[in-house]
Amino acid sequence: MVRIKKRGTTSKATRKASAKKPFFKKVQHDEAEMAKHWDFRKSRAHNMKRVGLAHDVNRAVGGLPGGTPSSQHVPQEVQLEFVDIPQNPDDLADVGRNERRLPMSEEKQAYVVRLTAKHGADVGAMMRDRRRNPQQHTEKKLRKMIALYEGLTDAQRRVPAPGSS
Repeated sequence: MVRIKKRGTTSKATRKASAKKPFFKKVQHDEAEMAKHWDFRKSRAHNMKRVGLAHDVNRAVGGLPGGTPSSQHVPQEVQLEFVDIPQNPDDLADVGRNERRLPMSEEKQAYVVRLTAKHGADVGAMMRDRRRNPQQHTEKKLRKMIALYEGLTDAQRRVPAPGSS
């Protein structure tokens, strides 16, 4: 005789749905006047409104509570004054640049040197060479890498170019 197991006979544990009271964080005020008028059982918006302040500064226009909402466009006149500041372009290029950091890592330099030693300037053949281009860089990426390598100074080159000693 086959015994059939009845499923779903056990009851699942459930939580009782309790009436949730609104929870507002306790706000610490450094100003004594603000702390005196603050009601912790009310929301921040209600307390700010009671004191006479706007609770949402994006909606307040000119510091007035209950101003026009931020979704409405308020026309304002703005006058711009353009000033020509002479700057040396060489100074701008070096801002925030670490002098010790190489523009191209030694591994990428060796990668480009291996490809150019085998294929010369034929970027299409470099792209198809799966042995020397295992990362399968595209023609565009390889052109950028070659241009970056050719633009390196002698101090930045860690791997010598093919054909040069």
